[in-house]
Amino acid sequence: MRYLALLLSLILSLDLGCARLTFTAEKSDVLSAEALTALSTLLDETELTASPAGYDVTAGGELLLWARLNGGEGAVVCGDAALPLAGETAQTGGMRDAQRELGELLKKWEESSAKTADLKEAGTARRQLVYTLSAAEWTRIWPRVTETLRAYVPAAAELEKIELLSKGIFKRYFDKEGQEIGAYFYAEKARMGEETRELRLEYGWQPDKGLYLVFRCPDPKGKNNLRIALHAKYNGTGWTLNGEMRHLMDADADVYTLSGKTNGKITLGLSRKRDGRAVPYEIVLQPGEKSAAYTYFRSKRLVLSGAVRWQKAELPERTLPEAVDTEEAFSAALAARLLPLMTSASPEGWQQLLHYLATDALIRAQGEEKTE
Repeated sequence: MRYLALLLSLILSLDLGCARLTFTAEKSDVLSAEALTALSTLLDETELTASPAGYDVTAGGELLLWARLNGGEGAVVCGDAALPLAGETAQTGGMRDAQRELGELLKKWEESSAKTADLKEAGTARRQLVYTLSAAEWTRIWPRVTETLRAYVPAAAELEKIELLSKGIFKRYFDKEGQEIGAYFYAEKARMGEETRELRLEYGWQPDKGLYLVFRCPDPKGKNNLRIALHAKYNGTGWTLNGEMRHLMDADADVYTLSGKTNGKITLGLSRKRDGRAVPYEIVLQPGEKSAAYTYFRSKRLVLSGAVRWQKAELPERTLPEAVDTEEAFSAALAARLLPLMTSASPEGWQQLLHYLATDALIRAQGEEKTE
Protein backbone atom coordinates (compact mmCIF):
# COMPACT_ATOMS: atom_id res chain seq x y z
CA MET A 1 0.00 0.00 0.00
CA ARG A 2 3.00 2.34 0.16
CA TYR A 3 2.70 2.93 -3.59
CA LEU A 4 -0.74 4.41 -2.99
CA ALA A 5 1.03 7.45 -1.52
CA LEU A 6 2.46 8.26 -4.94
CA LEU A 7 -1.01 8.08 -6.51
CA LEU A 8 -2.63 10.18 -3.80
CA SER A 9 -0.03 12.89 -4.29
CA LEU A 10 -1.51 13.62 -7.72
CA ILE A 11 -4.80 14.51 -6.04
CA LEU A 12 -3.45 16.16 -2.89
CA SER A 13 -1.25 18.54 -4.91
CA LEU A 14 -4.28 20.87 -5.01
CA ASP A 15 -4.23 23.88 -2.66
CA LEU A 16 -6.70 22.78 0.01
CA GLY A 17 -6.15 25.67 2.41
CA CYS A 18 -6.47 25.32 6.18
CA ALA A 19 -9.59 24.69 8.28
CA ARG A 20 -10.51 24.11 11.92
CA LEU A 21 -12.97 21.24 12.35
CA THR A 22 -15.21 20.26 15.26
CA PHE A 23 -17.32 17.10 15.57
CA THR A 24 -20.47 15.90 17.30
CA ALA A 25 -21.69 12.37 18.10
CA GLU A 26 -25.48 12.10 18.24
CA LYS A 27 -26.82 8.60 17.53
CA SER A 28 -25.56 5.00 17.58
CA ASP A 29 -27.05 1.51 17.41
CA VAL A 30 -23.74 0.01 18.58
CA LEU A 31 -22.50 2.19 21.45
CA SER A 32 -24.27 2.06 24.80
CA ALA A 33 -25.96 5.25 26.01
CA GLU A 34 -23.12 5.82 28.51
CA ALA A 35 -20.42 5.37 25.86
CA LEU A 36 -22.21 7.66 23.40
CA THR A 37 -22.52 10.37 26.08
CA ALA A 38 -18.83 10.01 26.93
CA LEU A 39 -17.81 10.26 23.27
CA SER A 40 -20.07 13.27 22.71
CA THR A 41 -18.59 15.06 25.72
CA LEU A 42 -15.04 14.29 24.58
CA LEU A 43 -15.72 15.52 21.03
CA ASP A 44 -17.25 18.74 22.38
CA GLU A 45 -13.80 19.57 23.74
CA THR A 46 -11.84 18.43 20.66
CA GLU A 47 -10.72 20.46 17.62
CA LEU A 48 -8.77 19.45 14.51
CA THR A 49 -6.91 22.15 12.57
CA ALA A 50 -5.66 20.71 9.29
CA SER A 51 -3.95 21.73 6.06
CA PRO A 52 -1.65 20.00 3.54
CA ALA A 53 1.25 21.13 5.76
CA GLY A 54 0.05 19.11 8.76
CA TYR A 55 -2.47 19.23 11.60
CA ASP A 56 -3.06 20.00 15.28
CA VAL A 57 -5.46 18.06 17.52
CA THR A 58 -6.47 19.79 20.75
CA ALA A 59 -8.66 18.23 23.46
CA GLY A 60 -9.76 19.87 26.69
CA GLY A 61 -7.88 23.00 25.67
CA GLU A 62 -4.57 21.10 25.49
CA LEU A 63 -2.53 20.04 22.46
CA LEU A 64 -3.02 16.27 22.17
CA LEU A 65 -0.92 15.59 19.09
CA TRP A 66 0.31 17.42 16.02
CA ALA A 67 2.08 16.77 12.74
CA ARG A 68 4.03 18.82 10.24
CA LEU A 69 5.51 18.13 6.83
CA ASN A 70 8.69 19.91 5.83
CA GLY A 71 9.84 19.30 2.28
CA GLY A 72 7.72 16.17 2.16
CA GLU A 73 9.20 14.61 5.28
CA GLY A 74 8.18 15.34 8.84
CA ALA A 75 6.85 13.89 12.06
CA VAL A 76 3.73 13.34 14.12
CA VAL A 77 4.29 14.39 17.74
CA CYS A 78 2.60 13.59 21.05
CA GLY A 79 4.35 15.18 24.01
CA ASP A 80 7.95 14.00 23.89
CA ALA A 81 7.22 11.15 21.45
CA ALA A 82 7.80 11.77 17.75
CA LEU A 83 7.14 9.33 14.90
CA PRO A 84 8.55 9.78 11.37
CA LEU A 85 5.91 10.88 8.88
CA ALA A 86 6.43 10.46 5.14
CA GLY A 87 4.86 13.21 3.07
CA GLU A 88 2.13 12.25 0.63
CA THR A 89 1.49 15.73 -0.73
CA ALA A 90 3.12 17.62 -3.55
CA GLN A 91 3.64 21.23 -4.51
CA THR A 92 0.60 22.80 -6.17
CA GLY A 93 0.85 22.05 -9.90
CA GLY A 94 3.96 20.02 -9.17
CA MET A 95 3.18 17.11 -11.47
CA ARG A 96 3.13 19.28 -14.58
CA ASP A 97 6.44 20.87 -13.61
CA ALA A 98 7.87 17.39 -12.97
CA GLN A 99 6.66 16.21 -16.38
CA ARG A 100 8.37 19.15 -18.10
CA GLU A 101 11.63 18.39 -16.33
CA LEU A 102 11.33 14.71 -17.20
CA GLY A 103 10.83 15.75 -20.81
CA GLU A 104 14.13 17.63 -20.71
CA LEU A 105 15.83 14.68 -19.05
CA LEU A 106 14.51 12.25 -21.70
CA LYS A 107 14.89 14.67 -24.62
CA LYS A 108 16.98 12.39 -26.83
CA TRP A 109 14.23 9.75 -26.83
CA GLU A 110 11.43 12.24 -27.59
CA GLU A 111 9.00 11.61 -30.45
CA SER A 112 5.98 13.75 -31.31
CA SER A 113 2.63 12.17 -32.14
CA ALA A 114 -0.67 13.65 -33.36
CA LYS A 115 -2.59 10.67 -31.99
CA THR A 116 -5.44 11.71 -29.70
CA ALA A 117 -6.08 10.28 -26.23
CA ASP A 118 -9.40 10.31 -24.40
CA LEU A 119 -8.78 11.47 -20.82
CA LYS A 120 -12.46 11.19 -19.91
CA GLU A 121 -13.50 13.99 -17.55
CA ALA A 122 -10.18 15.82 -18.14
CA GLY A 123 -10.84 16.25 -21.86
CA THR A 124 -9.12 15.03 -25.02
CA ALA A 125 -5.39 15.19 -25.66
CA ARG A 126 -4.68 16.32 -29.24
CA ARG A 127 -0.92 15.82 -29.17
CA GLN A 128 1.56 13.58 -27.38
CA LEU A 129 5.27 13.54 -26.68
CA VAL A 130 6.36 9.91 -26.40
CA TYR A 131 9.53 8.55 -24.75
CA THR A 132 10.32 4.83 -25.22
CA LEU A 133 13.33 3.42 -23.36
CA SER A 134 14.69 -0.09 -22.98
CA ALA A 135 15.06 -1.69 -19.55
CA ALA A 136 18.81 -1.00 -19.64
CA GLU A 137 18.26 2.66 -20.57
CA TRP A 138 15.73 3.14 -17.77
CA THR A 139 18.12 1.50 -15.31
CA ARG A 140 20.89 3.96 -16.19
CA ILE A 141 18.68 7.03 -15.91
CA TRP A 142 16.33 5.89 -13.12
CA PRO A 143 18.19 7.66 -10.23
CA ARG A 144 17.84 10.98 -12.07
CA VAL A 145 14.17 10.27 -12.82
CA THR A 146 13.36 9.62 -9.17
CA GLU A 147 15.39 12.65 -8.06
CA THR A 148 13.38 14.85 -10.45
CA LEU A 149 10.05 13.50 -9.23
CA ARG A 150 10.97 13.74 -5.54
CA ALA A 151 11.53 17.49 -5.90
CA TYR A 152 7.80 17.87 -6.63
CA VAL A 153 6.21 14.71 -5.23
CA PRO A 154 7.98 13.56 -2.03
CA ALA A 155 6.18 10.21 -2.02
CA ALA A 156 8.01 9.40 -5.26
CA ALA A 157 10.87 8.23 -3.02
CA GLU A 158 9.12 4.84 -3.21
CA LEU A 159 10.09 4.68 -6.89
CA GLU A 160 13.74 4.26 -5.91
CA LYS A 161 12.88 0.67 -4.90
CA ILE A 162 11.56 -0.22 -8.38
CA GLU A 163 13.69 -1.85 -11.08
CA LEU A 164 12.28 -1.96 -14.62
CA LEU A 165 12.83 -5.33 -16.32
CA SER A 166 11.18 -4.47 -19.63
CA LYS A 167 10.76 -1.61 -22.09
CA GLY A 168 8.98 1.36 -20.54
CA ILE A 169 6.85 4.00 -22.28
CA PHE A 170 6.27 7.51 -20.93
CA LYS A 171 3.82 9.91 -22.63
CA ARG A 172 2.97 13.55 -22.03
CA TYR A 173 -0.50 14.71 -23.10
CA PHE A 174 -1.40 18.18 -24.47
CA ASP A 175 -4.72 19.80 -25.40
CA LYS A 176 -5.36 21.73 -28.62
CA GLU A 177 -3.98 24.94 -27.08
CA GLY A 178 -0.73 23.19 -26.17
CA GLN A 179 -1.47 23.04 -22.43
CA GLU A 180 -0.10 19.92 -20.74
CA ILE A 181 -3.06 18.07 -19.25
CA GLY A 182 -1.84 14.59 -18.29
CA ALA A 183 0.59 11.72 -18.60
CA TYR A 184 0.88 7.98 -19.16
CA PHE A 185 3.45 5.36 -18.09
CA TYR A 186 3.57 1.65 -18.84
CA ALA A 187 6.06 -1.15 -18.17
CA GLU A 188 5.20 -4.81 -18.58
CA LYS A 189 7.65 -5.96 -15.90
CA ALA A 190 8.93 -4.10 -12.84
CA ARG A 191 10.59 -5.63 -9.78
CA MET A 192 9.29 -4.37 -6.45
CA GLY A 193 11.10 -6.08 -3.62
CA GLU A 194 10.47 -9.81 -4.02
CA GLU A 195 7.68 -9.35 -6.58
CA THR A 196 7.47 -8.68 -10.30
CA ARG A 197 4.53 -6.51 -11.36
CA GLU A 198 3.07 -4.77 -14.39
CA LEU A 199 2.85 -0.98 -14.02
CA ARG A 200 0.27 1.17 -15.79
CA LEU A 201 -0.67 4.75 -14.91
CA GLU A 202 -2.69 7.29 -16.87
CA TYR A 203 -4.11 10.54 -15.59
CA GLY A 204 -5.53 13.81 -16.84
CA TRP A 205 -6.28 16.99 -14.88
CA GLN A 206 -7.84 20.35 -15.75
CA PRO A 207 -8.89 22.45 -12.71
CA ASP A 208 -12.01 23.90 -14.36
CA LYS A 209 -13.04 20.64 -16.01
CA GLY A 210 -12.16 17.38 -14.32
CA LEU A 211 -9.78 14.71 -13.08
CA TYR A 212 -9.24 11.23 -14.50
CA LEU A 213 -6.84 8.71 -12.98
CA VAL A 214 -6.34 4.99 -13.61
CA PHE A 215 -3.59 2.87 -12.05
CA ARG A 216 -2.97 -0.84 -11.86
CA CYS A 217 -0.11 -2.94 -10.55
CA PRO A 218 -0.86 -6.69 -10.93
CA ASP A 219 1.48 -9.63 -10.50
CA PRO A 220 1.73 -12.17 -13.38
CA LYS A 221 -0.68 -14.60 -11.66
CA GLY A 222 -3.24 -11.90 -10.89
CA LYS A 223 -3.46 -12.87 -7.21
CA ASN A 224 -2.09 -9.57 -5.95
CA ASN A 225 -3.02 -6.24 -7.46
CA LEU A 226 -3.53 -2.60 -6.63
CA ARG A 227 -6.06 -1.03 -8.98
CA ILE A 228 -7.39 2.51 -8.79
CA ALA A 229 -9.93 4.31 -10.95
CA LEU A 230 -10.97 7.87 -10.10
CA HIS A 231 -13.27 10.21 -12.00
CA ALA A 232 -14.15 13.78 -10.98
CA LYS A 233 -16.08 16.32 -13.06
CA TYR A 234 -16.61 20.01 -12.28
CA ASN A 235 -19.98 21.51 -13.25
CA GLY A 236 -19.37 25.14 -12.29
CA THR A 237 -20.68 24.86 -8.73
CA GLY A 238 -19.21 21.61 -7.44
CA TRP A 239 -17.61 18.26 -8.24
CA THR A 240 -19.20 14.95 -9.15
CA LEU A 241 -17.01 12.11 -7.81
CA ASN A 242 -16.78 8.42 -8.65
CA GLY A 243 -13.92 6.14 -7.74
CA GLU A 244 -12.76 2.72 -6.64
CA MET A 245 -9.55 1.34 -5.17
CA ARG A 246 -9.23 -2.44 -5.15
CA HIS A 247 -6.32 -4.06 -3.28
CA LEU A 248 -6.14 -7.83 -3.79
CA MET A 249 -3.93 -9.93 -1.49
CA ASP A 250 -4.22 -13.62 -2.47
CA ALA A 251 -7.68 -14.60 -1.20
CA ASP A 252 -8.20 -11.38 0.76
CA ALA A 253 -9.27 -8.00 -0.58
CA ASP A 254 -9.95 -4.40 0.40
CA VAL A 255 -12.30 -2.50 -1.90
CA TYR A 256 -12.76 1.25 -1.30
CA THR A 257 -15.44 3.17 -3.18
CA LEU A 258 -16.29 6.85 -3.54
CA SER A 259 -19.39 8.41 -5.09
CA GLY A 260 -21.45 11.57 -4.86
CA LYS A 261 -21.27 15.33 -5.29
CA THR A 262 -19.46 17.97 -3.25
CA ASN A 263 -22.66 20.05 -3.28
CA GLY A 264 -24.79 16.98 -2.47
CA LYS A 265 -24.38 13.61 -0.76
CA ILE A 266 -20.98 11.84 -0.71
CA THR A 267 -20.63 8.14 0.10
CA LEU A 268 -17.37 6.44 1.10
CA GLY A 269 -17.41 2.66 1.25
CA LEU A 270 -15.07 -0.15 2.27
CA SER A 271 -15.62 -3.87 1.86
CA ARG A 272 -12.95 -5.86 3.67
CA LYS A 273 -12.69 -9.58 2.89
CA ARG A 274 -10.73 -11.85 5.22
CA ASP A 275 -10.83 -15.68 5.33
CA GLY A 276 -13.79 -15.75 2.97
CA ARG A 277 -15.87 -13.32 5.06
CA ALA A 278 -16.61 -9.79 3.87
CA VAL A 279 -17.46 -6.93 6.23
CA PRO A 280 -18.81 -3.71 4.65
CA TYR A 281 -18.27 -0.23 6.08
CA GLU A 282 -19.89 2.97 4.82
CA ILE A 283 -19.68 6.67 5.64
CA VAL A 284 -22.24 9.06 4.19
CA LEU A 285 -21.60 12.81 4.21
CA GLN A 286 -24.25 15.43 3.51
CA PRO A 287 -22.24 18.67 3.05
CA GLY A 288 -23.66 22.08 3.83
CA GLU A 289 -22.08 25.52 3.53
CA LYS A 290 -19.84 25.18 6.62
CA SER A 291 -20.83 21.79 7.98
CA ALA A 292 -21.69 18.25 6.99
CA ALA A 293 -23.90 15.62 8.57
CA TYR A 294 -22.33 12.18 8.69
CA THR A 295 -23.48 8.60 9.26
CA TYR A 296 -21.13 5.65 9.74
CA PHE A 297 -22.35 2.09 9.19
CA ARG A 298 -20.72 -1.31 9.76
CA SER A 299 -22.55 -4.28 8.24
CA LYS A 300 -25.55 -1.94 7.78
CA ARG A 301 -25.69 -1.14 11.52
CA LEU A 302 -25.41 2.51 12.52
CA VAL A 303 -22.15 2.87 14.41
CA LEU A 304 -22.32 6.65 14.73
CA SER A 305 -23.99 9.73 13.31
CA GLY A 306 -23.45 13.40 13.95
CA ALA A 307 -21.99 16.46 12.27
CA VAL A 308 -18.64 17.99 11.39
CA ARG A 309 -18.29 21.77 11.18
CA TRP A 310 -15.42 23.84 9.82
CA GLN A 311 -14.12 27.38 9.54
CA LYS A 312 -11.04 28.98 8.05
CA ALA A 313 -7.99 28.86 10.29
CA GLU A 314 -4.22 29.21 10.42
CA LEU A 315 -1.91 26.36 11.33
CA PRO A 316 0.64 27.55 13.94
CA GLU A 317 4.33 27.14 13.19
CA ARG A 318 6.05 24.49 15.31
CA THR A 319 9.61 23.20 15.50
CA LEU A 320 9.86 19.56 14.50
CA PRO A 321 11.81 17.35 16.91
CA GLU A 322 13.91 14.44 15.74
CA ALA A 323 11.54 11.57 14.96
CA VAL A 324 13.02 8.45 16.54
CA ASP A 325 10.18 6.61 18.29
CA THR A 326 8.59 3.35 17.17
CA GLU A 327 4.86 3.06 16.46
CA GLU A 328 4.45 1.10 19.69
CA ALA A 329 6.17 3.77 21.78
CA PHE A 330 4.17 6.52 20.09
CA SER A 331 0.86 4.68 20.66
CA ALA A 332 1.72 4.29 24.34
CA ALA A 333 2.45 8.02 24.65
CA LEU A 334 -0.82 8.92 22.93
CA ALA A 335 -2.82 6.50 25.09
CA ALA A 336 -1.25 7.94 28.26
CA ARG A 337 -2.48 11.41 27.24
CA LEU A 338 -5.87 10.32 25.90
CA LEU A 339 -6.95 8.29 28.92
CA PRO A 340 -6.96 11.22 31.41
CA LEU A 341 -8.88 13.29 28.86
CA MET A 342 -11.53 10.56 28.61
CA THR A 343 -11.86 10.19 32.37
CA SER A 344 -12.10 13.95 33.01
CA ALA A 345 -14.54 14.58 30.15
CA SER A 346 -16.94 11.86 31.30
CA PRO A 347 -16.21 10.45 34.79
CA GLU A 348 -19.26 8.15 34.67
CA GLY A 349 -19.11 6.90 31.07
CA TRP A 350 -15.44 6.69 30.10
CA GLN A 351 -15.10 2.97 30.94
CA GLN A 352 -18.00 2.16 28.61
CA LEU A 353 -16.32 4.20 25.87
CA LEU A 354 -12.98 2.48 26.53
CA HIS A 355 -14.71 -0.86 25.94
CA TYR A 356 -15.54 0.16 22.36
CA LEU A 357 -12.32 2.05 21.60
CA ALA A 358 -10.02 -0.40 23.38
CA THR A 359 -6.51 -0.80 21.98
CA ASP A 360 -3.56 -2.57 23.59
CA ALA A 361 -1.99 0.81 24.30
CA LEU A 362 -5.11 2.15 26.06
CA ILE A 363 -5.51 -1.02 28.11
CA ARG A 364 -1.87 -0.85 29.22
CA ALA A 365 -2.26 2.84 30.08
CA GLN A 366 -5.32 2.03 32.18
CA GLY A 367 -3.37 -0.66 34.05
CA GLU A 368 -0.48 1.71 34.72
CA GLU A 369 -2.87 4.32 36.15
CA LYS A 370 -4.27 1.81 38.60
CA THR A 371 -0.81 0.85 39.91
CA GLU A 372 0.32 4.44 40.55
